[in-house]
Amino acid sequence: MFKGKTTHKEFPELIENGKILGCQEETTTGVKRFKAMDKKGVLKVPLFPVNDARCKNQFDNELGTGQGIVSAIYGMHVLFAGKNVVIAGFGHCSSGMALRARGLGANVTVTEVDPIKALQAKFAGYNVMPILKAIPDADIILTATGCNHIIPAEAEVFDKLKDNVILGNLGHFDIEIPTKELYEYAKEIKPIRTNVEELIFPNGKKVYLLAKGRLANLVLSEGHPSEIMDMSFGLQSLMSEYIVKNSKNLKPGMIDVPTDIDDKVGILKLKAMDVKIDKLTEEQYNYIHGYLEGT
Repeated sequence: MFKGKTTHKEFPELIENGKILGCQEETTTGVKRFKAMDKKGVLKVPLFPVNDARCKNQFDNELGTGQGIVSAIYGMHVLFAGKNVVIAGFGHCSSGMALRARGLGANVTVTEVDPIKALQAKFAGYNVMPILKAIPDADIILTATGCNHIIPAEAEVFDKLKDNVILGNLGHFDIEIPTKELYEYAKEIKPIRTNVEELIFPNGKKVYLLAKGRLANLVLSEGHPSEIMDMSFGLQSLMSEYIVKNSKNLKPGMIDVPTDIDDKVGILKLKAMDVKIDKLTEEQYNYIHGYLEGT
């Protein structure tokens, strides 16, 4: 399967010849790119944002990426308890990371640009402040934002990093943490553990970079556990079937994953776990879906 954005750029003939029946996007950042394309009117294929389905973002993203902070422990063999941990972002992925870090006993600070997400973090009991204010006291900084230069790529900012701070990205490419600029600024770079480098700055401070700024949860461990990835793959499988069966009726643009497919994956997962739930009676269904009764 071709990546949708790459297909638009490098293989437009596949779209023009009707070879692409539809596409799916599994990542948060990818969905943002396709939404931008759709808004500009340049998305030429039906695109299903699987990442936005509940069985994906509330499990794969929150629980999988959240557990990914354990990769930092694997990488550095450090104790999270008592550490000042900064989590950049409070979306599905980073909120899961914040929860896991707090569960391991860390003092967690969240940085955000979205006012609502910042409020969610504050009311969830986390410290919330700008990244530049959080940097000097941070023992560990972990990012999952989908954006670039979360730590500003400036020498004066690098000098404010705490000595022996650990930097790890779990969200995007090696630009959330400005890897290239950090390498250029360091006077010495030494590998100290598998996929962990010690960067020595001109001022003598040492910074520990995980996985060369790439996805630490994938590089340092084995990615997300199969217990949640099965739901993501289940969604993709059922959506592939849906696209093939309904291709003649699909039009270019963003199309939500059908609720019944999302629910089916959840039902199958519960069945596999031998978990049973209640079912609405006809009376209850009519009550919450109607308007003649209730307020």
